[in-house]
Amino acid sequence: MTNEPHRMLPKYVKISCPLTFLAIVSLCLARGQETGGVRGIVVDGKGDYIQNATVELLKAKNNSASYATRSGADGSFHISAIAPGEYTVKVAVAGLPASLTWIRIIAGRDVDLRRVLLGSVDCGQPGILCDDFTYLKGELQLPCIKGVDLLRSSSGSLALLPFRQLDERAVHRSEPNWPREALTGTNVSVYVVIGIKGNVLCSAVTGEQSPTEKAARDAAEQWKFRPVFKNGSLISVIGKIEFQVPQRKGTKTEEACEFRLRW
Repeated sequence: MTNEPHRMLPKYVKISCPLTFLAIVSLCLARGQETGGVRGIVVDGKGDYIQNATVELLKAKNNSASYATRSGADGSFHISAIAPGEYTVKVAVAGLPASLTWIRIIAGRDVDLRRVLLGSVDCGQPGILCDDFTYLKGELQLPCIKGVDLLRSSSGSLALLPFRQLDERAVHRSEPNWPREALTGTNVSVYVVIGIKGNVLCSAVTGEQSPTEKAARDAAEQWKFRPVFKNGSLISVIGKIEFQVPQRKGTKTEEACEFRLRW
């Protein structure tokens, strides 16, 4: 019987493959899963910090609590080492309605929720303007400086300038720095208060503020406009700026990947 030479198996095998979802999962399991985090500051309707508020991360699939912490004396909280995925951030304290915000955790990044409001804004506080413009679902709350004289209709109600009119008056525009989790085609409407000098004094969005809406607000607050006059005098106005998340350029459905198996 002829003895064939013994073939030594290589210690390492190099594998090339399309970077599909399964390959990503396998690669993550081989190298260890990276994590992300979430941070924010809990405040009440007067803007005061809320200490010892419960902050929970609920899995989007079944709303089971996965991570939890409490806010500090300055209202701040930070949860790290969170596995990538979709979650609902639940912030609660006794005596006030809880806040629920959807987020997507991405490896190596923190989601910054900025200020998390518990309860309603006190419309009687100086610098707080509340109005529903007769058609918005719920109350649109715009925190502004005290004593702002706003454009009103002949009936005395606040006038809301549509995006088309604002866009025509814009002298400087800024595009949002969209987060990775922003979905292509998502529309975000930002309501802004424009001062007599044409700068944005404050902004708001309806509903809970997600990182996508935060990016839109940050961009809207950089816009500048030609001042508005009424009866020969400068006046501040409320308007709406509309954004849409574009399709990302250079996005590849498949990329080459390499990894090594060792035995």
